[in-house]
Amino acid sequence: MTFLKRRPALDRAKSLKAPPSEEIDYDKLCPIFSFRHLTKSHCISMCDGPDTIAFANTMVKLSQLNWLQIRQAHRHGLGTEKIAHTAIKAPIPDVAKQATLLAIRFSGMKPMVGFRKSDVFHIVWFDWNFDLYDHS
Repeated sequence: MTFLKRRPALDRAKSLKAPPSEEIDYDKLCPIFSFRHLTKSHCISMCDGPDTIAFANTMVKLSQLNWLQIRQAHRHGLGTEKIAHTAIKAPIPDVAKQATLLAIRFSGMKPMVGFRKSDVFHIVWFDWNFDLYDHS
């Protein structure tokens, strides 16, 4: 004779609640930079020595700010500027087609263009010779 043991009802599981999830305010976090979607036609390796050094210096400065401070900064300084998809002259990777494109200056007026997801800025292009979009 086989006895089947019945599982006790888990009524108490209904009363258990997950701890309240705290929403993360990514604007209060410092940016993380990703080169995962960087295109070969507008890569940092195409830049000359002074631009590469300026990029490194810009990364240090931007890494000490949070996203809110970057958004509030002047668009031709350490701030951002929205770029329309229709303005981009290079092929746009699929991952960036639905994202808001942002330009951040990395060397003087030379922008790096990409998109932000959470606290990560995905750099897609370095517009080192101002041919990515119309700058006027």
